[in-house]
Amino acid sequence: MITALLVVFLRPFDWNAVAERLSAARWGWVAVAVGANSLILLTLTALWRGLAPGDAPAARQHMPEVVALSVAGMSTLPFGGGHALAVGLLIKRARLRVDSTTALMGMDQFFEGVAKVTLLELAMLIAPLPSWTGKAVTAIGISLLTVLPFLAWLVFRKPADISWLDPWSASVQFLRRPRIC
Repeated sequence: MITALLVVFLRPFDWNAVAERLSAARWGWVAVAVGANSLILLTLTALWRGLAPGDAPAARQHMPEVVALSVAGMSTLPFGGGHALAVGLLIKRARLRVDSTTALMGMDQFFEGVAKVTLLELAMLIAPLPSWTGKAVTAIGISLLTVLPFLAWLVFRKPADISWLDPWSASVQFLRRPRIC
């Protein structure tokens, strides 16, 4: 059945044009792209293994598979679908508890956000851009530098510090020791 579908869907391709494009490809850049993608998978696997609870040996064993499928889902499924897939895989395949999974995904999104903003900052400082973007770079950088210490304080403060912050502080307490969540 699959072979028949492949024949039906691949028949209309102009294979000469495909061969021509492949011969014109810069294989060095293809190798860089493959290497960068592999580095993403290795880095994310190490991060998720580090954030997984210490008492979850299945998580450590199955994490490369979970990461590879999650990244594929995040790249191809509509908004939120890949993350939902990741949550399902972490619970079913890696056998993490729901609270551990949400803590891991929350930390993943936090680190991903910091990495994206940092990369954006670097790109905007290096690239020749219109002058108004300089103000945007400054605003983004100041926002990040302001929010990160506040979040660190919120996580590591003593519970009796400021009572009105308790609802938010309780939500991020897993950040103190995410591996035991």
